[in-house]
Amino acid sequence: MWGYFFLIVFLVFFVYSTYKWGSFVISDLICGFVLLLVFTSINFKGNENGKEETLLVLFNLISYIPLFISSLFIYFDKENEKRAYYIFPILVYLVLIIIEKQTIDYSHAWVTIYLPIAGAFFPLYFLNYYKKYIKDGV
Repeated sequence: MWGYFFLIVFLVFFVYSTYKWGSFVISDLICGFVLLLVFTSINFKGNENGKEETLLVLFNLISYIPLFISSLFIYFDKENEKRAYYIFPILVYLVLIIIEKQTIDYSHAWVTIYLPIAGAFFPLYFLNYYKKYIKDGV
């Protein structure tokens, strides 16, 4: 219990520091990976599903990478043209859902795959989007 508390406090400080001193691509990727591991492990708290949990953590980490790559548009937008870059990660997320449904079709996918990936990625992404385009008034 205390481990999760200290991890969440660390992540809040980590996100605040990247927000305050400028967001870096690697720090958001690391923060997203840690959040993804926490959200995935919360679903298996107390269960003895070692192989299933390991496979789902690996699948979530692999699925997180294309989602993060689709968000790189806002990191390298030098002109601040305020384009609709938020649509690319949403489309990639929907494609990942379709691919999972067509290939694996896991019965508890919403709780163990989709929600952890969305919870780890979208808050950080929209925080960066807000910081870059909305707060600056571009």
